[in-house]
Amino acid sequence: ACGEPWPASFITRTTMLAKAAGALVRPQVERFVFQHALRMSSKDLLAGATTAADVVSAALRDACATKEPAKLDGLLEKKLLEPKLHKALGETVVALGETECKTAYDVQGAPRLHNVRMILGPDRRSCASVREPLQR
Repeated sequence: ACGEPWPASFITRTTMLAKAAGALVRPQVERFVFQHALRMSSKDLLAGATTAADVVSAALRDACATKEPAKLDGLLEKKLLEPKLHKALGETVVALGETECKTAYDVQGAPRLHNVRMILGPDRRSCASVREPLQR
């Protein structure tokens, strides 16, 4: 009859099937992402991410030491920080300066990939050839 809830055994089997399919598909998706979408190895991606984290960490450490959030403005101007992140980091610098707290923004440990996700969107060549904004 319509409107009756699914039996628990059906939900359990569906969940198990989804997990099994995910385990089989995940390695293929990761391989596709690195080989075709990103066109770089996971090692190269981690090296770039580590460098970016080091740059932001150094700027944040400097801003905290001098209690001047303006030290982060260079990263925003060079488009190395997203505006919302720049604002949040600036607010953190101000808050830490007011409380006289010590900071621990040094990057420690080896970088690693976790939960790789692929966001599907339009092809770059298609976007470049279109002069009008993309319709969503």
